[in-house]
Amino acid sequence: MIKKLILYFLRTILLAMSLFLVYKADYLFAFSAFMAAVISFIPLLSKRYNLKLPWILEFLIAFALVLHIVGGEYYNFYKISYIFSPIMHFLGTAIIALFAYMVVYALKLSKHIKVSILMIGIFTLAFSLAIGTFWEICEFAADRYLGTNSQGDGINPLDDTMYDLMWDGLAGLVVAIIGSSLAKGHHGLVHPFERFFLRIKRKYRNYRIKLKKKEIVK
Repeated sequence: MIKKLILYFLRTILLAMSLFLVYKADYLFAFSAFMAAVISFIPLLSKRYNLKLPWILEFLIAFALVLHIVGGEYYNFYKISYIFSPIMHFLGTAIIALFAYMVVYALKLSKHIKVSILMIGIFTLAFSLAIGTFWEICEFAADRYLGTNSQGDGINPLDDTMYDLMWDGLAGLVVAIIGSSLAKGHHGLVHPFERFFLRIKRKYRNYRIKLKKKEIVK
């Protein structure tokens, strides 16, 4: 019960922030806060498909969005504190990396793919760096064509990009190590999607059986 209250409290903060910003006539920022609130509620849709995400993952998603919108954007911590951006890069990438690890591990358990725990860890690290690189490209494009200043705020843009990628890589490495350790013990944190993929596999197998029966009848 307490865990659910914490999640709803964080989501309420995002919704309240979006309404407050509408009142302040800051519509662009209000829209970004509202979209963050919508994203934080996405895990609730998983119940429709009999998917139950670990509480820690739902908490991290909501918590990271609150930090970004309230702390980073509204209170401008990105410019006030030099450590805030690295923290957000690490946290955001770690969340995405954990989600990716869980998906690939579930595909392994449901025998959709054949891959070792080591290779899942390597994939997680590579995926984290790929996501980080894509984000840096988006920041570069926004600065170049939209006139933003997301790179090089008080620091050389190249240094800013490299530091961000280093934090992204560190987040991926940490998740890969922890995820692999948990996978060896078959910890519940890393396989919430197993039943979902098994159900898909059964449906696909039943569909193929029906097709074969139809061919035999013909």
